[in-house]
Amino acid sequence: GSTDNTTLTFTALHKLTMLPQPGKVVADFEMEGSRKGLMFNKFSGRACADVEVWVAPEELTGVVKINKITELKLDHTLGLVEGIIKGLVNAKMKGEEIRFSWK
Repeated sequence: GSTDNTTLTFTALHKLTMLPQPGKVVADFEMEGSRKGLMFNKFSGRACADVEVWVAPEELTGVVKINKITELKLDHTLGLVEGIIKGLVNAKMKGEEIRFSWK
């Protein structure tokens, strides 16, 4: 996925846990990406997110709603900085809905 300033690619799924509530999932994945700002930064690491997924199989589409980033480990980043970034990501991404399509 991408925005005007950020590009993010999920490179590997480590764990996908279906929760008792319909559509609720916890996903643990590897990611890499880049962010344009004052400086152009590349990043990679591992994240775990609590999400809800709705799929319309007849239309080959769906929606992922991000409830919370529960864990974030960025390569070559200090733990304190990771905590700050995790808080910023949660504030920005909480409740975001990402639409996808297999068409």
